[in-house]
Amino acid sequence: MPSSDIQIAFKWKDAFDKGSFFGGRMELTASSMAYEKVCILFNVAAMQSQIAASQNTETDEGLKLMAKLFQQASGIFNHLINIVTSSIQQEPTPDLSPDTLSALSSLMIAQAQENRMKDAIIAKITAQVEDRFADALEQMQKKHLKPLWGKVV
Repeated sequence: MPSSDIQIAFKWKDAFDKGSFFGGRMELTASSMAYEKVCILFNVAAMQSQIAASQNTETDEGLKLMAKLFQQASGIFNHLINIVTSSIQQEPTPDLSPDTLSALSSLMIAQAQENRMKDAIIAKITAQVEDRFADALEQMQKKHLKPLWGKVV
């Protein structure tokens, strides 16, 4: 049976929805395997960032794994920017908008750079890390994205 003949409705809710309406779709139900894959990849990236944040930064192995996981999460968010609009014919939830995904990708790279450095190296790249966080903040402060972050930003 061709996959186009199988119609399973997948329901996804915005990852940042706190019960308020701020101009975007808070949930989406679609019969699209492509969109389901997009949503699963989003969750994989989110989980990688959580695992990265929980690493022991006192060891070289922990620092390396943390940086690798943040970089992978960034890569997934960046990949999603290119495929989300082609995976569904409707407006995606705000967490899957290209601007949100770009902000998350920048944030993951900034986290990887900030947290993996030892004291001697930190002084040399502080400006670069600051630029990454500034880029993430700029993306997050766009009028249509700012409500996603609440009081965090």
